[in-house]
Amino acid sequence: MSRKEVQKELEKEFINKWKDQARIAYQNQDLKVNKEVKPEEALSPWVRFSVLMGAGEQVAMGSAAVQYRYVGVIAVQVFTAEGTGAQTNRDICDDVADIFRSKQIDSQNISCQTPDIVEVGTDGGWWQVNVEIPFYWDEFTNP
Repeated sequence: MSRKEVQKELEKEFINKWKDQARIAYQNQDLKVNKEVKPEEALSPWVRFSVLMGAGEQVAMGSAAVQYRYVGVIAVQVFTAEGTGAQTNRDICDDVADIFRSKQIDSQNISCQTPDIVEVGTDGGWWQVNVEIPFYWDEFTNP
């Protein structure tokens, strides 16, 4: 399975479980906060969904298959307007964590692990908290 396929599968899982709690920006794409939304929505919460790929290694070898394991982190940055309190941001973070906590995507051999929630702070009028979910996927090939 390619990194591109893993990215698509994780994005699909997020989109299918997300209930429009906040607008979504994807990796390496801008959320045009002041151009594509109505003025009254410009300060509504939003998230940036990213998949950060890591290293891989051979973890097993048998007569029938060689197993490779690749690791990564799903990073969802949650933004709420500065000065509006913590509850909305915490609720969104909990919802993100619930989507991926110990999630198994069997069709692609993807295993998500325990989410971490990290408060980043404020910048440019937004309070940011990140949800970071480590994951790995296994690939099997014939020796």
